Amino acid sequence: MPTAFLSVLALLGAPVGGSAAAQPLSLTESLGTAPSFQPAPPQGVSYDREPPLGWVSAGIYFTSSELELPPPAGSPDEDEPLGVEFGFYTWRNNEMGVGIEFAAIHSEYEVDATSIDHETVDVWRGMIGLRLADAGISTMFTPFARAGAVWREDSGTILDDSGMGYYLGAGLDWHLAGSLAVTPALLYQDSNSYDAREWLFGLSLTLQF
Repeated sequence: MPTAFLSVLALLGAPVGGSAAAQPLSLTESLGTAPSFQPAPPQGVSYDREPPLGWVSAGIYFTSSELELPPPAGSPDEDEPLGVEFGFYTWRNNEMGVGIEFAAIHSEYEVDATSIDHETVDVWRGMIGLRLADAGISTMFTPFARAGAVWREDSGTILDDSGMGYYLGAGLDWHLAGSLAVTPALLYQDSNSYDAREWLFGLSLTLQF
C-alpha cells in the first residue's frame, strides 16, 4: 500500500499489515489534549494586585454639626473642612489589613459670640486610630472601617475650648490607574470641645505606596 494510505489507516485504528491487535484510537488520543482557554482579565485590572503598605490622602468634607456654645452665641456658620491623612498597613494573606492612621482636619465657622461681637473660630481636629480593610472583595474597591481618638480645638478671641473625644467611620478606596484612588468616607466625631457632635462626609484623592 502507499505510505500515505497506511498512515491514514493507522490514524483511524484500522489493522495494518494483517495485525489484529491494533486498537482504535480515541479522539483525544488522535488529536492530543485540547488546550484550556481562560478569559483574560479586563484591560487595566490586575487580579494579583498587591495591597498597599501605606497611603496618604487629601480631600474635602461636608459636615453636619451640633455645638453647645455658651450664650448668647448664636448658631455657627461653618465652611467645608479640608483634611489630610496618612497611615500604614499590615496584611494577612494579602486580603485582611490592619492599619494605623493619622489625620488632621481644619475648618472655620463664623458666629455672633455676643450681642455685639462677631468672630471667626478656627477648628482643628487631630485623629489617631485603627483601620480595618478588606482587599479580597474586589480588585477595584477596598472597603474599610475605622475608629480612634480625636482631639478637637475651637480657637477664637472670645470662644475658645478644646477636648478629647472619639470617632467612628467607614469608606472605600476606589482604585484608579496606578497607585491612585478616590476615597469617599463617612465619619462621626464626638468630642468635649463645646460638646461637639458632627457627621463628616469626605471625598479624598489617595496615593497608595
